[in-house]
Amino acid sequence: MTDDKGLELRSIAERFAQSETALDELVERLRSLKATSDVLDLTNQSTQAATHSIRQVADELSSLTGMLRNSVEILRTAATTAANFMDKTDLAGLNAQVGEIKTLLISRLAEADSNRETAERVLAATKAQLESAQQESQKLAAQLMQVPEKMRKKLGI
Repeated sequence: MTDDKGLELRSIAERFAQSETALDELVERLRSLKATSDVLDLTNQSTQAATHSIRQVADELSSLTGMLRNSVEILRTAATTAANFMDKTDLAGLNAQVGEIKTLLISRLAEADSNRETAERVLAATKAQLESAQQESQKLAAQLMQVPEKMRKKLGI
């Protein structure tokens, strides 16, 4: 019986060893499942954050779409108004008047340029005469200084 009991104890010990191995494998699988769960949690959080961001972008785009719709309406109204104005306006007449004004302005600018050139020549001639008169005045003053003082007093100079 001792042999039977020894065999039974060994068999029980082997079963405990097998159970221990099975438990180790189970622990590894549970760790793997937990890691997978953690990854899924992170993925879920990222997905939720992305969903939130997409919703915000969609809201902003919706707002911008409304503003763009208003802008398009304003531009359409402006284009219609411009078309109506163009229909009622004699552009050929305006163009002729602008041409006349342009010709007149060119003529007036040419006259002004000619007048400026004349004024510059007169100014240059006047400066030359002034310098000549100053030189002559200085010569006369120098000659007067050579006249004796008694004679200058007699002449009232």
